[in-house]
Amino acid sequence: MALRDELAGAVVVLRLRTPTVIRPDDRRGIEPWLATNLPLLTGHLGLLAEQAGAGRDVVADYATNASTRTRRASCSGLAPSGSLRRWSSPLAELEALARPWGGAGFDVLAYGERRG
Repeated sequence: MALRDELAGAVVVLRLRTPTVIRPDDRRGIEPWLATNLPLLTGHLGLLAEQAGAGRDVVADYATNASTRTRRASCSGLAPSGSLRRWSSPLAELEALARPWGGAGFDVLAYGERRG
């Protein structure tokens, strides 16, 4: 896992993003990915509870509709949606969402393409 090690040196955690919808027949297909033991990012509440309950580092992503209830589901953090629209300022909304926990345990999703 060269990428994981490289990112760890930059204090960045590489997380495996699981599908939000995992049907019983899909589970076998994700088992090899789960076997990597990488920290997880998931929008699937059942997988979040299962894996966090087993002691795995799991962050709940935007698909969980982040709330106080989700935060207390034993996950190590939340990655709120980048398309927040409750107020005119998404930054104000993120601050309000993180305030009850002093900002601790929140991740940022960064999307982009590699060039060069």
